[in-house]
Amino acid sequence: MKQVPNKERSGAPALTRGLMVLERLARHGASSLEHLSRATGLPKTSVLRLLAALEWHGAVVRNPHDKRDCECPFMLLCHHKAPHRN
Repeated sequence: MKQVPNKERSGAPALTRGLMVLERLARHGASSLEHLSRATGLPKTSVLRLLAALEWHGAVVRNPHDKRDCECPFMLLCHHKAPHRN
């Protein structure tokens, strides 16, 4: 069976990118904007917009002292392996 690129398979690229950021935070803990950008391969501006939306929804809590993003209860969901992954 031919593998379909993730972008086409998901049908919701913005959601996929947001979940990439959440998964990275869940697996590696608090991270800087630059580190999240490098780790996900997304531009810093995209990561910043995603973090702002995730923060607004309560999925990410920003630490005002060191400007790193912190885990929250939603992160526990990201620890489970998605069914389409190996």
